[in-house]
Amino acid sequence: METLKWSREIVRNSPTAIRVLKSALNAIDDGHAGLQELGGNLALLFYGMQEADEGKKAYVERRRPDF
Repeated sequence: METLKWSREIVRNSPTAIRVLKSALNAIDDGHAGLQELGGNLALLFYGMQEADEGKKAYVERRRPDF
C-alpha cells in the first residue's frame, strides 16, 4: 500500500524530472565526475523547457503544477 502511495506521488511530478532522476541514479556507476557532468547538462536542458516554466509559475501562484 505504501508503494502505491509513493508511486502516485511521484507521477504527479514533472515527467522530465523523473527521467532525470532515473538517469542520475543509473549514473552513479560513473562516480562523482559522471554525476557532476550529468547534473550540469540536465540543468541546462531543464531550464529551457516548458515544464520548468509551469513549475515556477505554479510555485508563485501557490498551486500544484499541471505537467
